[in-house]
Amino acid sequence: RKELIEQGGENWWKDPKLQIGNGPFQMVQVVEQQLIRFEANPNYWEGRPKLDAIEIIYQKESAVALEAYKAGQIDMFSPDPSQLPAIKSDSELSKQLVQYNAATTIQLSFNLTKEPFTDKKVREAFAYAFDRKTYCEQVRQGDCIPTLEWIPEGIPGHIGTDKYAFDPEKARQALAESSYGGPDKLPEIKLTYNSDDPAAQPRVEWIAGQYRDILGVNITLEPVDGQTLVAMRKDPSTYPQMTLAGWIQDYPDPQNWLSVYWKCDATFAQRFGYCNPQFDELVTQADQELDQNKRIQLYEQAHQILIDDAPGPFLYNPLNIWLVKPYVTGYSPTASDDAFPGEFASLMTLDIQR
Repeated sequence: RKELIEQGGENWWKDPKLQIGNGPFQMVQVVEQQLIRFEANPNYWEGRPKLDAIEIIYQKESAVALEAYKAGQIDMFSPDPSQLPAIKSDSELSKQLVQYNAATTIQLSFNLTKEPFTDKKVREAFAYAFDRKTYCEQVRQGDCIPTLEWIPEGIPGHIGTDKYAFDPEKARQALAESSYGGPDKLPEIKLTYNSDDPAAQPRVEWIAGQYRDILGVNITLEPVDGQTLVAMRKDPSTYPQMTLAGWIQDYPDPQNWLSVYWKCDATFAQRFGYCNPQFDELVTQADQELDQNKRIQLYEQAHQILIDDAPGPFLYNPLNIWLVKPYVTGYSPTASDDAFPGEFASLMTLDIQR
């Protein structure tokens, strides 16, 4: 409620007393950057869930989290891709690995108000020069599926495209056709990344190497702590020139993927400067259309415009990969899961049976 937010100020979200929840669990404790605890709601309309409480624990070091999982201190854990080979080769841990598609898309996001990404040909060059298959299979240890579009396969609005697929020759040609005429006259390009994530460094080094080898462009790597990077990406005046970003589905409809994120007046689009009136016209019409077939067609047209605009290479759809203890039962994973498997479909049935 507005008055509760005003009462708590900018840190209102840290106080469970200022949260209103009518689901099967209610927030009772927040320890910033450490944990959030939810306890069963005895007044939930469907009855009391099987679990008494759920704790979501934050641990930046994936190696520490894995050891805690092995020791039985946590019941579910999302491993870093670099840990997957060892997990898959372990006779016990491999049996506890749960893997399924996530309704998430990651892109190399450009600030469209800053050179050189005001030039569409430069954006096209960067899109063509990214080898998504190698990035997923080798750099990220197979934890993602390459994509060339914003809306993942299986979600209405996905169109299936090969536009801007990896093609070094087309990449070099696009850069030559840009207003810069090639790599030599480009301004400095910075790739800003989360320095709190130990896995980020080799990934951004690979990306920089890819653009150096194919386009002859030298990328400056800019490490920033996670909290600062989040703040930078929320402010149009500080949005990075280039950074990895993405979208996690709120609800399985193209409106959530297109209108909410990419319209000219959308908070997200305003941060990095995307605006296409033709796109806006189509999604606005689709948002108001009652005929499901017609609205999906309109969203597909808008999605194609977005792809054509090349606002930043669409790279991959992550896989949800979890280690789950054998005694955890009653969960049904969905593509929208983010915090843990079954968070949207299984809160009433999720259980621990030791």
